[in-house]
Amino acid sequence: MRRTTICLAIWAILPPVYAFNDQSQQADGYCNVLVQDADGKKVKIICGVDPKAHQQTQQEKSEVEKKLFDLYEQRIKYLEERNELVDKTKIAEEVVKSYNELRKAYENLQAQVNAQTDEHLTQLLTEAQTALLTAELEKAKQILDKLLATLEPVAQIDLKATVHFTQARVALAAFKPNEAHPHLKKAYELRPENFEYAITYADTLQKSPRTYRDRNTAILTYQTILNWLRPLVETDKTRLNDLGWTLNNLAILVADDTTHRAEAEKYYQEALKIRRNLADKQPAVYLPDVATTLNNLAKLVKGDTSRRAEAEQDYQEALKIYRDLADKQPAVYLPYVAMTLNNLAVLVKGDINRRAEAEQDYQEALKIYRDLADKQPVVYLPYVATTLNNLANLVKGDTSRRAEAEKYYQETLKIRRDLADKQPAVYLPDVAGTLNNFALLIASDTSRQAEAEQDYQEALKIRRDLANKQPEVYLPDVAMTLNNLALLIASNTSRRTEAEQYYQEALKIRRDLANKQPEVYLPDVAMTLNNLALLIASNTSRRTEAEQYYQEALKIRRDLANTQPLVYLPDVAQTLNNFASLVASDTNRRAEAEQYYQEALKIRRDLADKQPAVYLPYVAQTLNGFASLVASNTSRRAEAEQYYQEALKIRRYLADKQPAVYLPDIAWTLNNLANLASKDTNRRAEAEQYYQEALKIRRYLADKQPAVYLPDIAWTLNNLAVLVADDTTRRAEAEQYYQEALKIRRYLADEQPAVYLPYVAQTLNSFASLVASDTTRRAEAERYYQEALKIRRDLADKQPAVYLPYVAQTLNSFASLVASDTNRRAEAEKFYQKALEIRRDLADKQPAVYLPYVADTLYNLAVLVASDTSRRAESEKYYQEALKIRCDLADKQPAVYLPYVAQTLNGFASLVASDTSRRAEAEKYYQETLKNYSDLADKQPAVYLPYVALTLNNLANLLQSDTTRRAEAKKYYQEALKIYRDLADK
Repeated sequence: MRRTTICLAIWAILPPVYAFNDQSQQADGYCNVLVQDADGKKVKIICGVDPKAHQQTQQEKSEVEKKLFDLYEQRIKYLEERNELVDKTKIAEEVVKSYNELRKAYENLQAQVNAQTDEHLTQLLTEAQTALLTAELEKAKQILDKLLATLEPVAQIDLKATVHFTQARVALAAFKPNEAHPHLKKAYELRPENFEYAITYADTLQKSPRTYRDRNTAILTYQTILNWLRPLVETDKTRLNDLGWTLNNLAILVADDTTHRAEAEKYYQEALKIRRNLADKQPAVYLPDVATTLNNLAKLVKGDTSRRAEAEQDYQEALKIYRDLADKQPAVYLPYVAMTLNNLAVLVKGDINRRAEAEQDYQEALKIYRDLADKQPVVYLPYVATTLNNLANLVKGDTSRRAEAEKYYQETLKIRRDLADKQPAVYLPDVAGTLNNFALLIASDTSRQAEAEQDYQEALKIRRDLANKQPEVYLPDVAMTLNNLALLIASNTSRRTEAEQYYQEALKIRRDLANKQPEVYLPDVAMTLNNLALLIASNTSRRTEAEQYYQEALKIRRDLANTQPLVYLPDVAQTLNNFASLVASDTNRRAEAEQYYQEALKIRRDLADKQPAVYLPYVAQTLNGFASLVASNTSRRAEAEQYYQEALKIRRYLADKQPAVYLPDIAWTLNNLANLASKDTNRRAEAEQYYQEALKIRRYLADKQPAVYLPDIAWTLNNLAVLVADDTTRRAEAEQYYQEALKIRRYLADEQPAVYLPYVAQTLNSFASLVASDTTRRAEAERYYQEALKIRRDLADKQPAVYLPYVAQTLNSFASLVASDTNRRAEAEKFYQKALEIRRDLADKQPAVYLPYVADTLYNLAVLVASDTSRRAESEKYYQEALKIRCDLADKQPAVYLPYVAQTLNGFASLVASDTSRRAEAEKYYQETLKNYSDLADKQPAVYLPYVALTLNNLANLLQSDTTRRAEAKKYYQEALKIYRDLADK
């Protein structure tokens, strides 16, 4: 039961139009309700003497009033025992209305008595009439049961239908719709052309549908009624109101199926035209109906994001009508003003530039409901709570106002808990809804995730209990909470298995629901598949499985978008974006990933052309992700920068209007831009400016919300330290950044070790690399590596697929440190070998991901072993294997892997050159290295000219040992020197 926002379809709440006109019938003995106080606590039922029932006396009239009042009190007791909503005035009105409908049934039976020749049937019919007239419901039910049993072998269809319908009326008068249902169904089946049977059957199904099949039956019944009414209104204009009500109610049912919204709109439009025409003649009577249909139509139309302006016009017109009506009858129409304001705010808040306007609408609605609740708390406190809930949902989008949002949620929760204490069956669903929303809010504060989990768990328990009794109603809510809980827990890497269990349970529920109602629940199936894929993708050994989930989600969303592009294309773009991120991790599939990003980007640009306020943030998101992919190709970094710059421009534009919402995104794009710029040694000052701006933003945000933004500060500090450390004159400054990042991450890890220990290890690993550059501090560097290694080993014991790659990374780095001590090279080799073993195992399962790392470790091992002249043959094997892997990778992705091929050739040439009989072979390797680096430097001189110079230097060293080639060697030295001088000038 989703009650997070008010967006109501207004049902036909007046008595059925076929039955009677209350005002004209009051003089003929029909009953009415007299409310004797403002709160509806004192209620009296009064009946007139019916001149048609000549035997009825004043005493008998009083007896009827007493029985109806007894029925009224029984109903209240029944509801109170079940802790359900008790509105005494409404209950009294329902009792009176049901009895008045029985009077109608009395008249129908009279017609059957007049036509009857069977004395036994006549006697039973007369007894039934008397019981109906005196409101003896149980007696009437027994007599009617006898009648039905007597009629079983008789072929009197009209009489059977009348008795079934009368029995249904008795059940409805006794507030037993489930008993009424089979009799209504039978009466309608016997006489489907009977308007009264049809409309009552459809109305009962509509107001209390027990199954989805009942909803479909109601639709078919309403459509049958339409077929009767359309020709009737041609000659009888008094049936136009009936036609308007039927169209409105039919549209509400049809609109539940998202694939039939165009059909629902036709019904609404026809109903609206009829009601406008009626209101032109009788505005006081029919303007409320016009407003009702406008409200319903707006709710339908706003589902198409390209028609929100149209929906707003409908809401505004409905609001004007209700305001005018409320000026004359505030007690009656102010609730409708508040309801429409709420609906309008829900619509307007979708435009980020109009959230202040949406808030004004919510605040006005809230004031109306608070005033009404002061007089009638039982009736209007639930609406106060709903509006507070909606306000909280709106305000929490501004990260600087989350404390305010929390206050709204807390007040909502208190109201709903108090209501649920008295009427748990009615209000516990709302308590669960607020707990769910509140948990979503506080989950963004990493220090309060345990609290968020408690709220989710309480909501889940409530919804499971409700679903045990009413699975069709509450299982969707169970699935929603499971989905949110999984999302929360997934951030704790040690609990991802648990998160997956929640996702899988949610997925099973949603698949089962979608089997029965695909048009309603397939979107939810796709959402859970998308989330599940995101979770599983973090385990590199399960990426194929993650891809299957994405593909299924994408297929569902494409199919939905084929019929409703404006509704589901945004979801298609979301899955394409996520899927691209997954595929991009396989270096052999980056072209495929690019296609997904391009398609997502096109969809989002097209959407943003029509609704920039809604979709520009998503354009920026895709640009940012796409830029990260393109940047991995060193020859396309200028293109990547264009994407980042466009994303940054969009986010700056958005942040000018909503800084609290979009400043965090600016910081992320600045951080990414800095990472890109730092790859060009000539642009490191520029990269630093980006990092510093990102850091400034994040410090500003963290001053207000430290729990949310301290992790981001640590991230930028870590990146800034890596950049600054490249300048040997600024290593002390780099160390300060690392120390601050480490302090933040240790602090965060004390409270949430499962979440932040991996980041502690990351900073320790990077910091160790910096410290190791100072030969006097290598023991200190070793301590950092050892601590990082211990953390990562412990994490890998629980989640090997996730953390073994990081264990191998630290082993590799640690080995490089240890190898610098010639007495510890055997120890260093053990670390390299262990890293190689881990990486080979990973590469067996995911070669595209881990073969590059296998080659890295082979290269390092080759360099280490080469220092032992007796093991040069072994070193050569490592070089050869590393070279083969890198050449194979470069065949598919030359821009990415040619630099590594050149690195390996350069190292291998140095090894071979040590054998004087193989110097010609060494020269070939150097020449090939030089060609590779020269080609790379043509495209990216700032990055690769240093390597060109280094290779020229190595080549010169080799040639100068041959006295006949020293002039040639000198040329290479001169060329290397020129490059170094040019670089040094910059």
